Amino acid sequence: MVRTLEIIGEYWTMLVLREAFYGVQRFEEMRFHLGVARNILTDRLSRLVEHGLMERVPYREVGQRTRMEYKLTRKGAALFPTLIAMSQWAERHLPNPKGRPLELRHRETGQLVRLEFVREDGMRLEGLRELEAVYWPDREPRSGVAGKG
Repeated sequence: MVRTLEIIGEYWTMLVLREAFYGVQRFEEMRFHLGVARNILTDRLSRLVEHGLMERVPYREVGQRTRMEYKLTRKGAALFPTLIAMSQWAERHLPNPKGRPLELRHRETGQLVRLEFVREDGMRLEGLRELEAVYWPDREPRSGVAGKG
């Protein structure tokens, strides 16, 4: 977790990733949506590219100079569940008085989608009391796991 936070644990970085997950790829569009200073956005995008979470892809509109779009890589897209988990936590514990800003729905059925813990056999878990943290290489359970007991 610490290694992940070293890369994405900054306020603007998380918001840049959120915009990328929403499909925003161009610098000025991202800057408009976020209301972020140009130098901060440049820094955060460069850092995400440096760590392989996004890639710069050239594009050119007719009559304009070549510019860069910022597209999520597979590595970056793999963080999507993390941001959704944070959003779902906020909806439950810090509700927005204006209502939900985002709902995830299944494209075909329109049903709401949420993240859950699921065992490898498909059984859904109800909470932390069913989990234990196991560290490698000795595989000993860590004492004091939240929710135990």
